[in-house]
Amino acid sequence: MNVLEMQIMFQVKAEAINADFFDRMRPDSYDIVNYLNKSIDRYIRKKYLDLPTHSLRRASIMSNMDALKDMVENTNALVEDSITGFPHGASVIRVLLPTDMLSLISVYCTYTRSDVPPMASDILFTDFVSVEETKDIVATDANKPIFPRPVAAFENEFNLLLIGDAYTTEFSSVKLRYLRAPFNLSLTYAELEASDVGTDLLNIQAIIADNNYFRTFAKGNYYNDVPDAITFQAGDKVKKQIGYNTIVGTPYTAWKQKIGAPYGETDTPELPGHLHEEIVDLAVQIFMDEAKLKLVQKAQSA
Repeated sequence: MNVLEMQIMFQVKAEAINADFFDRMRPDSYDIVNYLNKSIDRYIRKKYLDLPTHSLRRASIMSNMDALKDMVENTNALVEDSITGFPHGASVIRVLLPTDMLSLISVYCTYTRSDVPPMASDILFTDFVSVEETKDIVATDANKPIFPRPVAAFENEFNLLLIGDAYTTEFSSVKLRYLRAPFNLSLTYAELEASDVGTDLLNIQAIIADNNYFRTFAKGNYYNDVPDAITFQAGDKVKKQIGYNTIVGTPYTAWKQKIGAPYGETDTPELPGHLHEEIVDLAVQIFMDEAKLKLVQKAQSA
């Protein structure tokens, strides 16, 4: 269901519960969309994320990937300079966590080592540990433990530490795979599609203003802040550049060039269709609970 269909179902279900009450507290279209967004957020958190440890949350996400796959992001990590002296003798970098992250799924990177043949440079997934557990990697002149795989530890809500042993010389191409916050349902979200496969997508300014962001649905060529032509992938967040109103059609894919804007909004929930009615039911429940509370507060203040 799209947002309009869910809005109609919301109204039908709420009136079926108590028509007089619904008429007295009738929400407008934007209020209903707000309740639907609250419902989606609550559903995801309660069903998949309200668990006490990161390992349990990660296992929950992995076992429900069919339902959550549309909210999984793979992105190049923003990395600060190497950290010296923590822990002593190990190679450590600080990775900035995305602001829209609900739960981290995995971290992988190119991992370069010395003195431990045949391991030189390879792409490896990290293991997750606590900062306290990194004591096992601490090296001294008398003890240099070999950890053939780097570890990742949460420093705080903003940063992740990527830690290697004393033989590690470099981390590069660090990537994060994570569950992001769902896009908001919106009545103003719009999509634009090219006329045919391999053709240019013209006049993208029709749905997205300069310096705002849109989401891509196919691999193609556009521009960055320089601007230089860049190749983006399906699902990427791309900034609309002043004076650049065409996405160049490419032979990369059999898909038509298509974008949606603004980025972070959608007209269809990112959860599978068989869950949409459950989302509406929860939204109606949230509305009824809030409306009753407002009536109680109004009566008490009268």
